[in-house]
Amino acid sequence: MKSNIKFVLKIFLTLCVAIAILSVGNHLFSSSSTYHGISAYKNMPDKIELANFGPSYGMSCFEYSDYQKDGIGCFNFALSGQELHHDYGLYQTYKDKISDDATVAIALSYFCFTNNTTEDSASRYYRILDPEYINGFSAENWFYANCMPVYGQGGALTRNMLLSKISVIKTDENAENAELSLKEKLSSDSKDRLIKVENQYFLPNQEYIEENEKLLIKWIKEMQEKGCTPILVLTPYYTDYANIFNGELFDKCFTEPLNRVLEETGVRYVDFNKEYEYYTQTPEFFSNCDHVSKAGRIEFMKLYSEYLKENNLIN
Repeated sequence: MKSNIKFVLKIFLTLCVAIAILSVGNHLFSSSSTYHGISAYKNMPDKIELANFGPSYGMSCFEYSDYQKDGIGCFNFALSGQELHHDYGLYQTYKDKISDDATVAIALSYFCFTNNTTEDSASRYYRILDPEYINGFSAENWFYANCMPVYGQGGALTRNMLLSKISVIKTDENAENAELSLKEKLSSDSKDRLIKVENQYFLPNQEYIEENEKLLIKWIKEMQEKGCTPILVLTPYYTDYANIFNGELFDKCFTEPLNRVLEETGVRYVDFNKEYEYYTQTPEFFSNCDHVSKAGRIEFMKLYSEYLKENNLIN
């Protein structure tokens, strides 16, 4: 009898330890860069008057604390690596919270029209999207994403944690020379980024271009019919990166589909790289060639706020 009780206790303790380890792992993974930005969705205002969508460019540029202090409902829907079809899915999922007269910015990138529209959605979207907008949706993936996100993701968790530590170490090592070498670093980063974009993102798949173009037009028209004011925004890039793309490939993948969208919808469009050239030539505004720094975010919001006021889009 005693041996049976000990056996049951051992099983119970083993289960408790396993649950504790899994819970800690889930917490760490959910707090890692893989889920960066998801936690904000728990505190979304019921009435959103200023919003933005987009990839990491929108995520790093838009910051609404000054508006929120005045009682204006704001939300940044952008997430790292986010494609247009997920932007649209998020809009559809939360559109009832977006005011009919809201101003909605859609942050673009040079490769927004060439993104693959058919790849399975990342697990983070199982937490924030309606199932119909999740590519490759399955009940099993939903369970793991919401109840056991660390399951099968140990490698990603370890990699994220290690990269975070390495980043801190490198920052400490280079802190003294950062100011002197910032311009050179951004120029080098621009060249490296060009190679990655042309080899990975600038794949002129006409099917993807057409699908993303049609989706963007559809989304813009839906917002216009609702009463919203959509604004397409090409966020700032460092000058070497902003001016490094040209030629037939760039036109086919970005300029031509963008111009068709503008012509079809009449939507507002702001290219920060052309409208505010001084910005692109200020290294301190950038953390890398295509993402703004904290100082850059402050300057961006100053310019964006001025644009909204000049066009009577905000009081």
